[in-house]
Amino acid sequence: MDREFWVQCDSKSDMQARLDSSECGVFDELITDEANTWGYLRLKEEGICIPIGFADVGLLPEVLLHNRMVYVGITDTVAGYEVATGNLVFKYRVPTVFHEFVASEREGIIVQDETGFIGLSGDGDQIWMNMCSDTIETYRISGSVIVGRTADGDNFKFPIA
Repeated sequence: MDREFWVQCDSKSDMQARLDSSECGVFDELITDEANTWGYLRLKEEGICIPIGFADVGLLPEVLLHNRMVYVGITDTVAGYEVATGNLVFKYRVPTVFHEFVASEREGIIVQDETGFIGLSGDGDQIWMNMCSDTIETYRISGSVIVGRTADGDNFKFPIA
């Protein structure tokens, strides 16, 4: 996403100092379990900064803007913020490791974690979940289903319900 910019910081205090001198609207802080990495997402066009502390598993935070909400995914967490207020509306813990936002539906979002897919409402309630026995290797959305293959070679087909 062009509007997204990850700013890595040396520590939580370094992050706070940088945010104090920034010109963006600072949202509520997002901290995952066992946080050892600090930084913030800066969405330049929106003038938004989201401070984040997370357990580094090799993936950087991802962001999705949808229906007056900002969704952030990192490590084992998906969080939703109101754009107008910067308030954290929900934190949802994914079963394994968050990988990406797959799609935004009219009323919610679809999230891919390491071994499956989760449909969340706009306020963070789980609507549906389909999981595999191994890591997702490839997938695509075909109409109202998600089809793909796992790392161990098993094919899957899940309805988007």
